[in-house]
Amino acid sequence: MKRVISLAVLIIFIASIFTISYAEDMTGKKLMKLVREKNNSKSQVSLVSMQLVDKKGRSQDRKLMIWAEQVGDLENTLTRFLEPKRVKGVGFLVVNKDGGTDRYLYTPSEKKTRKVPEGDNKKSFQGTDFTYYDLSPHNSDSDNYLPLETVTHEGKECWKCTAIPKGGDALYSKVIQWIRKDIYVPIKMEFYDEKGKFLKESKVLELKKNDGYWTPIKSVMHNVQIDHKTIMSIEKVAFDKKIPDNTFSLTNLEKGD
Repeated sequence: MKRVISLAVLIIFIASIFTISYAEDMTGKKLMKLVREKNNSKSQVSLVSMQLVDKKGRSQDRKLMIWAEQVGDLENTLTRFLEPKRVKGVGFLVVNKDGGTDRYLYTPSEKKTRKVPEGDNKKSFQGTDFTYYDLSPHNSDSDNYLPLETVTHEGKECWKCTAIPKGGDALYSKVIQWIRKDIYVPIKMEFYDEKGKFLKESKVLELKKNDGYWTPIKSVMHNVQIDHKTIMSIEKVAFDKKIPDNTFSLTNLEKGD
């Protein structure tokens, strides 16, 4: 099973109840598989406001649209910047298919589309605290998981799920998630770099249920090593709506509007 951390939906959401006897037998791999399966909407379209804040408190505001569509176990995504003018029209397309993933970046100022190679995985996506690796699919089924812990985070009982990514393309040595037991929503994630040092943290600041799906209305990704933040607020979101067939195409990517 492949997963992708999309820009608007860094964290996977679910509102599902399991029996006590099943929960006692829960493992990290089982938990993450159920989270993915139960939360998969057919599609999602989001209007997102973004604020980039550096260590001196200086900020930049951006606005973008994100389209995502589930096709079997795979997800296609298109991210397009709307504001400000200097990044308007910049688009990032991820097309998943059996046997591989294609990633394309369109820059309207150059009127150029380039295929994003694996060598760019560590690079920041348009100055945010997300990398191209974060916005690409990974085979999480092959990850190793430590035994689940029950912890309390911000007054809520959570599962603490620690994954040790495997594979030559892994960017992180460890990823930890705090998943609320009452609604099965991951509300915090920690990412550790290849040397095992704490790199960045993602937190959900506000949750709201939309069309039956728990949605991160406001969230933040904080790179603690350089003290830089990406704050995201979802202004509008629609789930399970029909998306035009040509949305995830190079032709549409290069329209830039």
